[in-house]
Amino acid sequence: MDIHNILFVAVLLTAMGVFSRSALRLISYLKVGQPADRVSDLGARLRTTLVVGFGQSKILRDKTAGPIHAMIFWGFLILLFSAAEMILEGVHDGWSFNFLGPIYSVITILTDIFCALIMLGTMMSLWRRYVTKVKRLQVEAEKVEAGMILLTIFFIVTALFVQNGLRSHVVGADFSFAVRPLSGPVGGLLASILGDGASVVFHVAWWMHAVLILGFMNYLPFSKHLHVLTSIPNVFLGPLTPTNSLEKIDFEAEGAEKFGVVDIEDFTWKTLLDGYTCTHCGRCTSVCPANTTGKVLDPRGIIVAIHDRTMDKAPLILKQERGEQFTAEEQAVWDKKLIGDYVSPDALWACTTCGACMQECPVNIEHVPAIVGMRRSMVMMESQFNDESALLPDIYGNMETNSVPWGGFGQSDRAN
Repeated sequence: MDIHNILFVAVLLTAMGVFSRSALRLISYLKVGQPADRVSDLGARLRTTLVVGFGQSKILRDKTAGPIHAMIFWGFLILLFSAAEMILEGVHDGWSFNFLGPIYSVITILTDIFCALIMLGTMMSLWRRYVTKVKRLQVEAEKVEAGMILLTIFFIVTALFVQNGLRSHVVGADFSFAVRPLSGPVGGLLASILGDGASVVFHVAWWMHAVLILGFMNYLPFSKHLHVLTSIPNVFLGPLTPTNSLEKIDFEAEGAEKFGVVDIEDFTWKTLLDGYTCTHCGRCTSVCPANTTGKVLDPRGIIVAIHDRTMDKAPLILKQERGEQFTAEEQAVWDKKLIGDYVSPDALWACTTCGACMQECPVNIEHVPAIVGMRRSMVMMESQFNDESALLPDIYGNMETNSVPWGGFGQSDRAN
């Protein structure tokens, strides 16, 4: 083990330690939510995961963005082998998956192909976001981050491609079962141009690939691209019922003090995971009939708001459970309300519960139950209604007292 390996192991252990801490933090936030059974009917869940998660069936409905995203996603799956091999080689020079024989040949061929496809896909994504300016992608607060992520992905695969192409020219020989139909010729051309500098470029590319992957991994828990890690689990744990199915309220539940969702601790942990998983792609909002007709409802915005409230309040809930006191700033955050400060009440009332958002969401986020849960708390806990209801008779009071929306008589007097 030389200085190169020692340095890499130090970087790897540091990166894994920081990532583990971030992952445990996010998991602890999920625990503030209500319990939910999401492991029943494993067969149906596995089928959904294969079709929607790995097969990208919902993404591919979009004939332009679908293939672009699919080639990047499938490429990432293939490049997991390269990431693992990078760790092996970083720990000990020469370690690889070459022992897999012909299987390794297939892996290296696919690696070359998908490196090229990912480079193409990231450039097309940048073009769609910043040149053609697809409407659902134009979120002002995310413009810089989205570009940085796409460029990071581009440089990760470019570094891997260059490293693989130069390996035989710098190390002396490539792994015996490696087949590099694209990076090989490019590496030969680069080696002839660079001469003695090929060794420097090879090692720079190797370290660039390693550092960018480890850095990207640690950036994910703090960004909207956390879905890179949570999308497949979220699809597996998603609903098996129709998209606009709602959970019944048990009004006779012993000890029930509130109904509906007042704040994040009233959501199930799965809804909080939905907040982690949102890709901010805007497909839900683009198909929402309320949004299309000019209403303030933005399904994407609601899921993002749930995520933001989770990040703000969950640490305080855990701090309170430890018996610690809030600072003045923390108390101000605690006193905020999910409905009103984060989510617009008018947006909740605009939802028709049609389920179009859930039907189109590529990671099976459950918008409708979250929206209806908050709307239920407005009605049953706060007696808050939308402006239109003020123009009607006391329909909610009549339904509560007379079991009918029109007033004036009770059930026993209806036949008189």
